[in-house]
Amino acid sequence: MMRWILLLFVAMTVTVSATDLAWLHWQNNDAIPFGGFVAEMRAVKAIAGKDGAKPRLVYGDRQGVIHMLELQEGRFREVWISPALRSAIAEVFVLDIDVDDELEIVAYTESGDIAFYRVSDFRQIWRSTDDEFASVSAMVIENIDDDPQLELVFCGEDVADTRNYRPPGGSRDNPDQERASQVGRLFVFDCKNLFLEWRSEQGLWGGSMAVGDLDDDGELEIALNTGFVIDATYQRVEWEYRGGFGEKVGYADLDGDGIPELIGEYHNATRPHRFIRIFDVDLQSESFLSSGR
Repeated sequence: MMRWILLLFVAMTVTVSATDLAWLHWQNNDAIPFGGFVAEMRAVKAIAGKDGAKPRLVYGDRQGVIHMLELQEGRFREVWISPALRSAIAEVFVLDIDVDDELEIVAYTESGDIAFYRVSDFRQIWRSTDDEFASVSAMVIENIDDDPQLELVFCGEDVADTRNYRPPGGSRDNPDQERASQVGRLFVFDCKNLFLEWRSEQGLWGGSMAVGDLDDDGELEIALNTGFVIDATYQRVEWEYRGGFGEKVGYADLDGDGIPELIGEYHNATRPHRFIRIFDVDLQSESFLSSGR
């Protein structure tokens, strides 16, 4: 029983991406009186003060505005707000995305807005136009190729695809999600040269994703909760699990074999409300089923 509790605890916490884990270490900074961040707080990030710089908080609100707060005389005070995007901020990242030794803010909305800002002077570096993306459902920022800069890896809909979409007959409980499952794509965007490196075929879409070497082949894979595992180097589907991997995906090496297992979190209207499944991507099989909560 204790083994299952431990596995469940590990699995529920590793849904944070590798880049996000750094924020959890903020709780060990004696200069900050409050604890680490909860994984679900995707629209909040912290900038720990280094070399005399003051700690800062960055967050996005439901009006589509990004706020920067700075610790001054024991209180966080607002020092900057961004121009408003078209809808609520879905997620915020703070990383050196273009290897210029400066931090950048990346934010996106579910309505398809993506924007980059420089932390040092708040200058807008890049913003998507209204005719590019109709939606963004999930995003991670990782280095998935041989160049030094990071890439945006995200799922969404191209505006042109949605214009040409013809819904199937019959009523749908969630027509937006039905459309996304048909015409949504996986996109990879170069954060330094500011161009779209590649886009997948239609239907390769998800609401949650994880990026890592999931089969021990030395190459990164992109796992979508809808059941697809894609080779990030050659952009090919390595595995399609027809049942899907649940509502959220993450990964961790749970059995100590040096190869991470893919972890899917499932929601259920009956008890247990949440449970997880573990998958071996290298064997393309389900490993075991967890107890729920």
